[in-house]
Amino acid sequence: MPQSETKTCEQCKAQYIIEPDEIPDHIRDAPDTITDEILTCASRSRNCKIISAELQLYRRMILPIPRKCFYCRHQDRIKKRGPFNLYDQKCDNCNKDIQAAFDPKGLEIVYCEQCYQQEVI
Repeated sequence: MPQSETKTCEQCKAQYIIEPDEIPDHIRDAPDTITDEILTCASRSRNCKIISAELQLYRRMILPIPRKCFYCRHQDRIKKRGPFNLYDQKCDNCNKDIQAAFDPKGLEIVYCEQCYQQEVI
């Protein structure tokens, strides 16, 4: 793997920091030694490491090595979920007023807790 100049991590004093643009684009190009190196996050410049089990998973699933740290990837997933809204609705069984996460314009059947328990149990 091409290394730019040898750098030292401010947090752990380890060397061999890899910048995001130095991370291989395809997992087949990632050497086993990448687990010994420190990766810099593309969005926050936070350092992270890849452990061997994680590398094996990426290889098995043919996934590229992430260029962002775990925390930034988690924030990206949260943003993709969309907002959590509660809507005022009526139970489709007993007509009781309830709040549900489903949009009232949708086709989902919405029950109050008591009607749901009767239906399931």
